[in-house]
Amino acid sequence: MERARERHRVRRVRVLTTMSKDSLACIRDKSGNVYKAYKTDGNAFMDVWLLPDGKKTVGETVSRFDAHQPGFRSKVQTEHPTARKLIRLHINDMIAVGEGEERRIMRVLKLSGQQISAVDHTAGGKAHDLTPYRKSAGQVRQAGLRKVSVDVLGRVRDGGPWMADGRGRG
Repeated sequence: MERARERHRVRRVRVLTTMSKDSLACIRDKSGNVYKAYKTDGNAFMDVWLLPDGKKTVGETVSRFDAHQPGFRSKVQTEHPTARKLIRLHINDMIAVGEGEERRIMRVLKLSGQQISAVDHTAGGKAHDLTPYRKSAGQVRQAGLRKVSVDVLGRVRDGGPWMADGRGRG
């Protein structure tokens, strides 16, 4: 009876998941055989670019795997060398939307495709239970969305919203 109560230590746990080929980056040897594969899920950041025409903005979400490749170059920058980067957002960055009494300070919750999802910085609990604020990368300037910083004393540094003509911040 005493033996039944003995505890056994778990030394290794192996988790197997089924994945599509689209979500894997395969590493090949010199002969072309795959010997290793990495999951490419998880986004590192999103860059929002102002295209050379000065009117259209495009978001580019970059996976962690792609961002850490030697010689990585943005597809938007390759296609449009004169495009201007407006903002780079990471998950958990602080952003502001609006100005004056209407200004809201938020935390970036999710970046996927062209979509930016954020919640109020005072919101607690599980993030997926909250109703997020969603904007597409094309609406960044119109919404007045910008990155802000908060120092250790809680002071918010906010450069202000984008100017209507797109020249920069007001």
